[in-house]
Amino acid sequence: LIAASVEDLYGALLPGLAACAALAAGRPCWGLPNSWSLNDRQEAAMAGFIQIVEFKTSRIDEVQALVEERRPQLEAGSTVRRLSATADRDRPGYYFTIIEFDSLDSAMENSNRPETSEFSAAMAKLCDGPPKFYNLDVWQTW
Repeated sequence: LIAASVEDLYGALLPGLAACAALAAGRPCWGLPNSWSLNDRQEAAMAGFIQIVEFKTSRIDEVQALVEERRPQLEAGSTVRRLSATADRDRPGYYFTIIEFDSLDSAMENSNRPETSEFSAAMAKLCDGPPKFYNLDVWQTW
């Protein structure tokens, strides 16, 4: 398959993926009026917000105990839609927490909760360095 652009390639393989590349480049997005602003197109294409927290620890048993201890407080009133705690198979001691929200606003609301701040401070003490955050707008799910 030969394509003139990334959008053409993705569009030929999976309709809708071209929209992401077009949005990122600030070009018109397939299926959306050209008169829409970039922000309008991003908002229309967005289907949620995901934050991935990457951290390294040699004290994973203590991290798991902290999570279990604080879980009832963290879940009560939380705006988290889904949370997955994962371990990197290729790099022992590295972990990722994948947190799904309905929107960026929902994530910010959760981030501003005292329970979240207290948990983050306790987690930081168990990590071998500062966490790395990935803040992702969801533009498509399957």
